[in-house]
Amino acid sequence: MARFLLLTFALGSRIAMSITLAPRKMLALLALAVTSIIGAYLGTLVLAYGLGHDHVLGLVSLFDVDQEHNIPAWFSSGLLLTAAVLLALVAAGVKQSGKPHPARWMGLAVVFFFLSFDEAIEIHERLGPPMTALIVGSGHLARYTWVVPYAIAGLLLLLVYMPFLRGLPRASLKRFIVAGTAYALGAFGTEVVGGFYFNSTHTEETLAYDLISGVEEGLEMVGIVWFIYGLLKHVETELEGVLVRVGK
Repeated sequence: MARFLLLTFALGSRIAMSITLAPRKMLALLALAVTSIIGAYLGTLVLAYGLGHDHVLGLVSLFDVDQEHNIPAWFSSGLLLTAAVLLALVAAGVKQSGKPHPARWMGLAVVFFFLSFDEAIEIHERLGPPMTALIVGSGHLARYTWVVPYAIAGLLLLLVYMPFLRGLPRASLKRFIVAGTAYALGAFGTEVVGGFYFNSTHTEETLAYDLISGVEEGLEMVGIVWFIYGLLKHVETELEGVLVRVGK
């Protein structure tokens, strides 16, 4: 079983606390959580569209991936926050070990902290109306045009980080590319598909739209989970354990 030292609090030469993680076990645990949440959401669709029960003591809205302030939203925010914390620890470990680009890792940590915060309070949703007014004047796409500034920001970030990414080990780079592709397909690709579907039907109350939302959220979760796994494997194979000391 692959295990590595992730974080050590030390006072002098005495270790006060250490945490070890197994990347494959973490991957399995998070994958089980994603499967359970998406499975519960699909179950609510069966209840709503198949049996005509669209409430069920609040369970339908509790697992609705197209709503905020419920289990899928909190879980996604928590995943992003976990990735942010891991990135910050990697940055600290890289700096402590004298390896290059600790600022790049910390920059990614800041990005993921923002994405976690965004997922929790819906910053991107509030960009929709002003972006719609700017791009198309008015219409039914107000909820979806936030994709434009976020896509531009994502592309700019990718360009800035291209030299850094090229310097990563091949195995880590492949994992990060797969994770980023899955997340982008969910956050941008299926969001655009859902936006055009809504613009043509003028309703979100259809099975097709709810399935699109499920694919969107599922891809985002899978992307973040695989990114977390890629980070843990990178630490395990390239840093031989991140060591962060607190105290003297």
